[in-house]
Amino acid sequence: MFPCSQTIERRLDELEKRLPPLSAASLRIQRLIMSRIAETAIDVADAWQESARSAFGRTSTAAKTVAGTARRAGEDTASVASTAAKTVIGQTEAQGRMTAETVSSELGEMVDAGRDAVADAHDMAVEVLDALEPVVDPAVTATGDTYESMTKAELYRRATDEDIEGRSKMSKSELIEALSDV
Repeated sequence: MFPCSQTIERRLDELEKRLPPLSAASLRIQRLIMSRIAETAIDVADAWQESARSAFGRTSTAAKTVAGTARRAGEDTASVASTAAKTVIGQTEAQGRMTAETVSSELGEMVDAGRDAVADAHDMAVEVLDALEPVVDPAVTATGDTYESMTKAELYRRATDEDIEGRSKMSKSELIEALSDV
């Protein structure tokens, strides 16, 4: 999870609480979609990583098989086997390097694409939050009540929910101001 993701999630949760029910539901659906996109991108990157591990394992097994064949041939004819083993080992190493480079390159591209997708999802979430934030009037609650129409006790409960420091010593107007800044 990106370090700023928790901040974005918290801000979106706060925004969602202040929205009317239909808008809040719409925002929740959009957040779920963006979360699924990010999860899919991560799953794709993980799958490519596992594929690369598997390919490396097969290359290693193939190299061991070729080396074993070369040793047995060496027992039969030392000079012919030595030349054949050197040739086979060189080809195996070259093929292994080529395979590793190809898999590494493809894996890198998939990881980059996954990271780009996550970054794009993050940017989109920030854009949605920034676009919706001016629409929400912090002085109006989710039920449509203004802070001015609420009693001091109601404002105090709201300040408790928002964990506003010093709320017990605040007047009604100070509570309204503090809640408006949240």
